[in-house]
Amino acid sequence: SNIWLQQEEMFRSPGAVWTGADLVSDSEQQANEYFQRWLVPQDLEQQVFGLLERQSSTALYLFAARSATAGPFSAEEVALLRRLLPYLQRSLRSGELLRRSQDVRRVATETLDIIPIGVIQISLGGAMLAANHVAREILALKDVLTVGRHGLEVERDGRRVRFRDLISDLMKRDQHNKRGLQMAFSVTRPHGRRPLSFAILPVQRPGEIAGWEEPAAVIFVGDPDRKSEIDESRLRQLYGLTNAEARVAALLACGHRLDEIAEMLNVAYETTRKHLKKVLAKAETDRQAELVRMIVTGPGGLLG
Repeated sequence: SNIWLQQEEMFRSPGAVWTGADLVSDSEQQANEYFQRWLVPQDLEQQVFGLLERQSSTALYLFAARSATAGPFSAEEVALLRRLLPYLQRSLRSGELLRRSQDVRRVATETLDIIPIGVIQISLGGAMLAANHVAREILALKDVLTVGRHGLEVERDGRRVRFRDLISDLMKRDQHNKRGLQMAFSVTRPHGRRPLSFAILPVQRPGEIAGWEEPAAVIFVGDPDRKSEIDESRLRQLYGLTNAEARVAALLACGHRLDEIAEMLNVAYETTRKHLKKVLAKAETDRQAELVRMIVTGPGGLLG
């Protein structure tokens, strides 16, 4: 019922500006139900339109209205809006790019949460910028990996080591004599827990000037004592397994022996072995170790 927007041919060229009177005559305006029932009661009888963008059948426009007592929008006001439109268009495009960038970051963060290894993004100053679900679980243990006054730290060889120092040392290496700029090490833990394994990969090239708070490296953390989680429903879809076969495959990928699996499922060992043979056939491999590798390194090994 908006009589101005019915003039579709006028809403095709981004940057164009019109007053309400440019689009419809006074007699058409007075006879229009939208004008009489919506704009007049709000004392918004004078209008001006500016087209920001047009994509296919969708138009994005700026609409301003004011009281009849203020009079029609002048040529100077129309010219001012015409000068302002390019700035508004650039702002809208920047906002759209920012929104898309935020969407990409959100999806990337959610993706990291289903990876079965700890992932931490760290700044040059040692601040932890982001961490996935597994990394947060490891940090919650507070045994050797902690966040201290100087950022992320690790207990190594009986002393506290700051990751910002490790990254600084790594960035100073002569890359010409290295196959890849990275650092890997393991750290023993108390209470009989097996060592954590770390890999540090810089995200900046040597010689780049980076701010103290900018992303500098990604740290990967492996915890062999962390309970494995294999989605049985995903294994059924990937390999066409039955419920029983998927259960055996999942437990096998979690590190259990076949006799342990039989006991856990309260079935005969021979039954479990038959399930495994069917799983191997469906996965097109004849080796148990290969099956485990396929599961933990493929989509079947993702969390959730």
